[in-house]
Amino acid sequence: MQFGRIFASASALALAALSVVGSASAETKVQSVRLDPHGQPSGVILSDGSQLCGEINQKLTRVAVPGDPVRVELAAGDRIVLVNERTSEGATIGPRETVDLAPLIARPTRYGIGGGPPPMPPQGQTPYVHLDEASQLEHFAVVTRVALVLKAPSGAPAGLLMEDGTQVHVVPRLAGVLARFKPGESLRVEGLGTKNEHGKSMWALAITRDRTVFLDVGRGIGAPEIGIGPRPQP
Repeated sequence: MQFGRIFASASALALAALSVVGSASAETKVQSVRLDPHGQPSGVILSDGSQLCGEINQKLTRVAVPGDPVRVELAAGDRIVLVNERTSEGATIGPRETVDLAPLIARPTRYGIGGGPPPMPPQGQTPYVHLDEASQLEHFAVVTRVALVLKAPSGAPAGLLMEDGTQVHVVPRLAGVLARFKPGESLRVEGLGTKNEHGKSMWALAITRDRTVFLDVGRGIGAPEIGIGPRPQP
């Protein structure tokens, strides 16, 4: 897994887990395996847009069958349990995986195009959290409709699942833009990511609809959280 580790407090993780549990019902189904932008399986996407982030193991693969109805339960130690309603088998997720994927817990700030400046840190600390190094990933551009707006464990928008199967990740600082989208809308998304036997997944660099630009990380400071600087000025 290539995401940088961010250590969140136990109370924040508990709230995140409770948010996920509250968002899933007996009618929720497994949508697909979650992929990080490097193409690595990193959890499960449910049909309500919830993301359960964890290492994929044999038991979770048996439980998280696409199309099967599931429920999410809260377990001890900041863990959650995904239960397959068809087979009654459960798989435990967390808390280590939740900590390692803590970028998904962050609540995004609503900024305009380009994201605006990052919050000022305490003196002597880095002005942003380095989540990933995306500069060497492959460039993709897709034009397709939104299938699901994906949610972080906090309940905030965190990404998009497109109808062609592409998974779109947005750095938490900029993810407030996702609140403007809904399933069925056609978008053009450019980004850096990976396409492999599991599917296609990428960090979003630009999101447009018709001629309206909703996200362009090349403006302003870029996306230093993933190693992307601003676009060079002509």
